Amino acid sequence: MKKLKKKVMGVILAAVLAVSAVPGWAEESTKETAAPKEAIDPYNGLDPETVVLTVGEDQVPLKKAYFLLKFQQAIVQEMQKGVYGNLWYRLPIYEGDRTFQDNMKESIMNLLVRMSLARQHQEEYGVSISDKENEQIEKTVETFFAGNSDKALEAMMADKEILTEILTDYTILSKVITSITKGVKAGESEAKTYSYVYASFGDKAVDLNDPDESAGTLIENFQNIHDKAAAGGNLDQAAAEAGYPTALHTYFAEDESDQLAELNQIMDQLEQGEVSEVSYVGNNHGIFIGRRQEVDPDSLESAKQSLLKNEQLKQLKKTIQQWTQESTYQIKDEIWSQVTMEKAIAAYQDPSKE
Repeated sequence: MKKLKKKVMGVILAAVLAVSAVPGWAEESTKETAAPKEAIDPYNGLDPETVVLTVGEDQVPLKKAYFLLKFQQAIVQEMQKGVYGNLWYRLPIYEGDRTFQDNMKESIMNLLVRMSLARQHQEEYGVSISDKENEQIEKTVETFFAGNSDKALEAMMADKEILTEILTDYTILSKVITSITKGVKAGESEAKTYSYVYASFGDKAVDLNDPDESAGTLIENFQNIHDKAAAGGNLDQAAAEAGYPTALHTYFAEDESDQLAELNQIMDQLEQGEVSEVSYVGNNHGIFIGRRQEVDPDSLESAKQSLLKNEQLKQLKKTIQQWTQESTYQIKDEIWSQVTMEKAIAAYQDPSKE
């Protein structure tokens, strides 16, 4: 048995609600040759009704996970292929040599576990599905099936029952999350604002002991910006004269979700009006200079919302952790490991219309 990880992912199924159909999508082999159509097993011997996940007493069929994976693949594949080529799904492009396929398959399972747990606890939070919500779900299902060919639907293991179940579960999960987090408040400390200029060295980290010509020029430019800003106190002007734009950021130190947390830590050490040294950030992938200034009222509200979301996320993690102390889940790895993104979800053209 595996305990549910603390990490709470973004819910990918919002795309299902926003996109009612994947127009003309069908699954094709990426190999140069393929068997005659009548001999092709679209699922390579896998049974859509096989249980691939158990959450407590809840048993999740393979077709539910398979549909979510293939639907998401249909959405992202062309963009990923354009960047990484035909083998985009299996290249080790993520931390720990993880592939897009690894990440996506894990995300699908995390989502399914959360859906099952939310359904099991929905009564505790007074959550139910209204008639209006049921009507919207039914309408979405009908629109999806009307907008996709039989071949596309088969490629995704899609049937009306499973898509209805997925949309219902997603609605319940969303309402349970809202109920869990609605009373959360954020205790705000002192807000801080700084203006800053940042530039990237590119895909590779710069060797500070032996930078190439491009990196060396960038470092020299930033040192000149720093010297002028430190002398005159105007970072915006110094950066503009060198051809670099500045940005403004307001934050609370306790907001762990802030994407500029590394920059915030640098600026925490400075008093108002002070300019930071030239700093190398992102494991030497980027270069940064900042200047503390008065709190900016226009970006303060955004910082408050970011902090609140972080506190809500903490509460959600805590609740899920409590749930998993009562319920465990198990992935049937011998089944799930056979599901891949090897077959592309490619645009299907009706031969009769060519």
